[in-house]
Amino acid sequence: MIKSWGVVCLLFLALVACSHESAEDKQIKATIMRYNQLLIEGYQKMNMNILQEAATAKQAEKVYFHMAALGESRVRMDSTLEKMQFTDVKILSENKAKVKTKEIWDFRHTNIDTKQVVLEEKNFEYILSYELVKEGGRWLVSDVSASEGDSPGHASQPKPAQGRFSSMLREKQRKSMGSFSHP
Repeated sequence: MIKSWGVVCLLFLALVACSHESAEDKQIKATIMRYNQLLIEGYQKMNMNILQEAATAKQAEKVYFHMAALGESRVRMDSTLEKMQFTDVKILSENKAKVKTKEIWDFRHTNIDTKQVVLEEKNFEYILSYELVKEGGRWLVSDVSASEGDSPGHASQPKPAQGRFSSMLREKQRKSMGSFSHP
């Protein structure tokens, strides 16, 4: 009887131990959450320097170019991360990790001068892949790509996560301004 209770306790402890995330997994997820928080703030303030807290300089620069393109179009993006689900966390080596998420975002593009909403998207679903590197003992996002979006179950080639809205915005501006086409 005592032996069977011991086996049950060991099985229970093994189950509990397997269900808990490692400290490394928690740090990686926290980095991605912080990255998204800083991304939202960076687009609102039109200043991506803060993103380097959770991203490599190269990744922050990529996002900066997207923000700058919106700014040149006289548009500011406000976004809200409504829901985030981590679907896969893989630590590839001591200093590299890859994470897949399913995220639901709301976006609002507002004309900087008139404050008029020029484009709004609610409940947009992204399937994202984050690549992270560990530098100086901390995890940083080094790349983000969207493998799916807008139509769940329809896979496409990975692409930068921010590109879709720039295309939509240019198309809307082109239609509203007649023959004007913004590069």
